[in-house]
Amino acid sequence: FFINKMGDETYLESFIEQIQTLPSEVRRNLELMKDLDKSCSALAGELKTSQEDYIARAQEKILKLDVAECSDGKPGVRVLGGGNDVIIPTTEELSAYIKDEETLKNIRSMKVNAVQQTEEKVAIAEQTYSIVHATVKRLDKDLGKLETMLKTTGEFQIAGSAKPNDLAAIQVLPNSADWI
Repeated sequence: FFINKMGDETYLESFIEQIQTLPSEVRRNLELMKDLDKSCSALAGELKTSQEDYIARAQEKILKLDVAECSDGKPGVRVLGGGNDVIIPTTEELSAYIKDEETLKNIRSMKVNAVQQTEEKVAIAEQTYSIVHATVKRLDKDLGKLETMLKTTGEFQIAGSAKPNDLAAIQVLPNSADWI
C-alpha cells in the first residue's frame, strides 16, 4: 500500500503527483466562470436596457394615437394618415402597430446567448465539483485502507486513547493534588 507497484515511490509521492494539477485546474475553471459571469452580467444589463427601450418606444407609439369618439359614442382611434374615420382597433392591430421585429429579434438573440453562457457556467461548476469530489473520494478510500492495515498490525491509535500497557491516572477530586 505504501510502495507503488514499481517499488520506487511511496503512496504519498504518487498521490501528490496525481493531484498536483488539481489546484491549477480548479483555478482555471474558477477564472473561466468569473469571465463568463462578467460577460453574462454585461449581457443581462444590455438585455434589460433593450427591453426597457422597446417598451418605452411602444408606449410612445400608443400615446401618439389620436383618441376620438366613434359615431356610436364609444372611444376609438382616428385612422392614421390624416383621415377623419375613427375605429376601435383590435389587439392584433395595436400589436402590429407597435411591433419592431428587428428589436424583438435582437432581444431574443440576447436571451439565448445569456442562457447559453449560464449553462456553460453550470457545466464548468459541475466539472470542477466532479474533479474535486473524485479526488476526495479516492483519498477517503485510501485512508480507510491505511486505517484497516494499521489496525491489523496494531499500530492504529485513536488520538487521545491509551495504548496497551500505558499507565492511567485520575484526580480524586477536581483541582486537587491527589491522583489515583
